[in-house]
Amino acid sequence: MTETLPPDPPAPDAIEPITGWRAWNLRRQHGTFQIAPAIQRPSWTPPDPVHAVCLASMDRHRAPERTCTCGVYAMSRPDLLMLANRVALTLCVVGSVALWGKVIEHEMGYRAEFAYPQRMRLVCPRCLWDGRPSVPDRVYEAQGGVWIAACVEHGPMWELRSLPAVQVQQRLLAGYGVEVLPIEFLRRG
Repeated sequence: MTETLPPDPPAPDAIEPITGWRAWNLRRQHGTFQIAPAIQRPSWTPPDPVHAVCLASMDRHRAPERTCTCGVYAMSRPDLLMLANRVALTLCVVGSVALWGKVIEHEMGYRAEFAYPQRMRLVCPRCLWDGRPSVPDRVYEAQGGVWIAACVEHGPMWELRSLPAVQVQQRLLAGYGVEVLPIEFLRRG
């Protein structure tokens, strides 16, 4: 009698995570600060990694797929974050992310199946736009649960509810269990 063995499990797509770079919105939900993509997607809720799901295609497939636009996006270098910030001047959290599972490389970075922040920091988005990242002074409440960090120069001209940026950053880092990204990583040319 011949016995059939079950098939071998599939080999992992990558042994070690790839490091990418991202910019996020800062949201406050139920008193907790969280990072969220620029587009209307759910916040990245610690301690769970983000798992990409394709919302762009009618056919169901594992994200990312080379012939689709799905996946968790990340830039390949920190200096490219200045380009990402041109999408929205609300992106005030930047950092490195671990990418794993199925990862597809593209011209300026990657699209991944799974992601989780490694290190991050608050920045003034207008200074980042200008290519001179700076440490913000305060974080201001905007619309829809979004909070925006700003340096003294770029703070709002009218009084908004705000908190010290140092305090918000400490709470954000503790919530995700990650370390602060040194500002020098963003100032390299």
